[in-house]
Amino acid sequence: MLGKSIPSLKHLASVKIALAVHTHPEVMEFEKKFNSPACCYPRGELWVQFFKKRVSRCPLSLELQENVITFIKSLISELSLWRKNHSEMLIFDPYSINPVWNSFGLIDTLRTAVELVNCKGLHFEQRFTLACYYWLTKEMLQIWKNASPQEKEILIQNVDTSKISPTFATSNPDRYQSLKLRNEFLNKWIEWIKEGATEEGLCYFYCYAISSMKHIPMQSSLLKQANQRLTLDLLEKKLRRNGKMNDMECICFLNLDVKEQEELYKTDPYHILMVFLQWPLQNLFLEVADRLWIHLRRVEFNALLDEMQHKINSGWKDFDYVDLFKKFANTVRSSVSKVVLKEEFGKSFPVRLLCRSGIDEFR
Repeated sequence: MLGKSIPSLKHLASVKIALAVHTHPEVMEFEKKFNSPACCYPRGELWVQFFKKRVSRCPLSLELQENVITFIKSLISELSLWRKNHSEMLIFDPYSINPVWNSFGLIDTLRTAVELVNCKGLHFEQRFTLACYYWLTKEMLQIWKNASPQEKEILIQNVDTSKISPTFATSNPDRYQSLKLRNEFLNKWIEWIKEGATEEGLCYFYCYAISSMKHIPMQSSLLKQANQRLTLDLLEKKLRRNGKMNDMECICFLNLDVKEQEELYKTDPYHILMVFLQWPLQNLFLEVADRLWIHLRRVEFNALLDEMQHKINSGWKDFDYVDLFKKFANTVRSSVSKVVLKEEFGKSFPVRLLCRSGIDEFR
């Protein structure tokens, strides 16, 4: 299954160029100016023209230029989710950070965390907190060892939950709960260090932390030591919340055996398939859909087709969504699918696109 997700050289080249364009300081200034990711602008507006101008400077064919612009949209979507999650961790301002990317066009979350933990530009509390979230025990111990007594004392004071203002707890209950859990989490790590930093109990602590704090990253090596039910439950929650998997969650998913994957598929087939409509998993969509479509409700099947239609109408070129639409419909050529396509898409889907793609046979 993993082998089928390996992209073509054309895709890899497009991603590499898109990364070079998007990480250019000029682009960063553009986003900062509007205080919003560039991909938030509707198709055809300012951001498209901005990127077209920059991509046109590259000696590429028009087709490849369009592909690069689409991949820039994918990269910004990935970056926005990473920023959102790390912003809610209450560690640092993620908008000032350039993460590490892999060749698939996904953020390498663990490598990014390791680089930030070792970054002298972040202060002690930020680096220590990030090491705790990512379970980087070796780095965590080194950071603690190198910290001054004053830095340690300030951290201990900052994570004292009893000092959180009652007014804050009343006026911002959700934020208060997140801050309270974060402080208790860091206090537990500080106690662990003071008690000798042994491996005993760490697996139990990880299971408790990741179950109660939504932004603790999933780590396959740690989850293997726990009940497999926990991995399935966590993946289901994260898929519902984010609509996609980051690289660490992909590893956890791919490490499930066939029986475990089937169990996950049946828990929420719609959200699973929505994830496989996101880069870089589209190559696996039909394989997964072949197992899941019989579990879909009519409204969910229709929503999946609607998502494909949206991608086509919005000009996404990171995958051939017209061909995917056709093949997905062919997979479910039952009378139910024909009714859905006829009643729900007969009017809304462009006739010229239906004819060009061969989907018109379902009308």
